Amino acid sequence: MTFISRRDLLKAAAIVPFTRGFQSGARPPVENLTATEMELLDAIVARLIPTDANGPGATEALAAHYIDHALGTALASSRPAYAAGLAAMIGTMAIASYFPARRAARLSIVEALAHV
Repeated sequence: MTFISRRDLLKAAAIVPFTRGFQSGARPPVENLTATEMELLDAIVARLIPTDANGPGATEALAAHYIDHALGTALASSRPAYAAGLAAMIGTMAIASYFPARRAARLSIVEALAHV
């Protein structure tokens, strides 16, 4: 079985042509998430797939915008689950914003769960 990393998958995925139009720094509009949900989702995916010496990360690939778009199409049935999960994280992050170490710890937990 051939191992394909998430980074290689992002490079080869259909999202690459989608992102080329936004390389000037302009971001596509939010379609299905609220601005707060999008900000949190962007932080989560950036933490999961960071930019490094091997290439661009989730932020440059506009992964959060891809997920946002998919929540209005193929993943529409998952929108309530995303809303509930992000709302729980937003509530926790609001409290944790007073304690930066806890905010970083919360994102570390999300990162750890991605590797399970």
